[in-house]
Amino acid sequence: MDRGISSGERVSSLSGSEFSDGLFPDSAFFSVAKKKVEDARISKIRANVLLRIVDRLKRSRI
Repeated sequence: MDRGISSGERVSSLSGSEFSDGLFPDSAFFSVAKKKVEDARISKIRANVLLRIVDRLKRSRI
């Protein structure tokens, strides 16, 4: 995945929770981006768990 950054730097690949071979203006940007990715994953996991709980509750009431 090649995507331009505003300063002209490029991210050549994005794998897992790491930005591989990426060039960023400073490490603070990297820290914020990594935190947002982790937060999004945690939110997705929580949503999936809640959906499973609701599904089980619906099944138990039928």
